[in-house]
Amino acid sequence: MKQPEVSSIVAKLAHDAPPEERVGCMVLLAAARISEEGSRAMQRNLVASLRYWFSYAGTKSSSADLKELLTESKWRDMDLLTCMGLYLSWPEAMHSVGASGDDYTALKRLKDALRSRYSKEWQKTFGSPAPSNFAHGR
Repeated sequence: MKQPEVSSIVAKLAHDAPPEERVGCMVLLAAARISEEGSRAMQRNLVASLRYWFSYAGTKSSSADLKELLTESKWRDMDLLTCMGLYLSWPEAMHSVGASGDDYTALKRLKDALRSRYSKEWQKTFGSPAPSNFAHGR
């Protein structure tokens, strides 16, 4: 699917969605834009962040599950459903994308990029400034 098609689909979805769900649509679009247009480092940070965030969804898996995933080949191929319930630490999430686990600023840079892209996508889609509640982590 071409980028303009994705944008129009998400814009339609956002317009049709209840107001409280519009933010989520625009955050997803912002993440997709970073995935397509961001630097390699930012794309890597996005994947690590998604793995980190998704790992806290669902029931916590046993530590044996995590240890099994620690082999290099399995880290690289891990999808978001596999991450659910693993409760990855930030260093583990960064390791999963081949980056230094000590780079805690990568998460902040990614959040800043998401906020910036979200604001641009909101403005482009709705023609008005983005709601301020996103800036407060909601």
